[in-house]
Amino acid sequence: MASTILRSLTLVPLALLTVSACASPSGGSDEEPVTVVLVADSWSDGDSSSDPVTTRVEATKGHTVTAKGQHEDVDVTFTSVSPQEVTLETSDTMAPEGKTGGINLNDTRTDFTVTAGAPLKFSTPSMDGGTTWVVTIGDAASPTS
Repeated sequence: MASTILRSLTLVPLALLTVSACASPSGGSDEEPVTVVLVADSWSDGDSSSDPVTTRVEATKGHTVTAKGQHEDVDVTFTSVSPQEVTLETSDTMAPEGKTGGINLNDTRTDFTVTAGAPLKFSTPSMDGGTTWVVTIGDAASPTS
């Protein structure tokens, strides 16, 4: 009986040491910041005449940034961040790029996922003018091309 108690008392500190070694030292997320680039380009009736505006951020889970545009801005909150995939929520409802290009006004939403190597495009849900944002993971030289 005494040896069982002694073994139990020896195992408890080892278990606690194992749990504390797995936890983040700051008590927060273990996610490393990931570079996310948001490029805004305004358009009107198919004409895009102004220079794009770029917002570059070191994204972490829970971080919110204002993505600047020529005429309008949108707040973006990162809900999941990894070098391969970033999930975000926009402050305003947006229209994702349609399967054949253009925007899909039948599928407006605020939640989007971008994957490494595949730019994400969404726009203000309008047919006569607005802003299109192109979102990429990493320090892309020209995500609009």
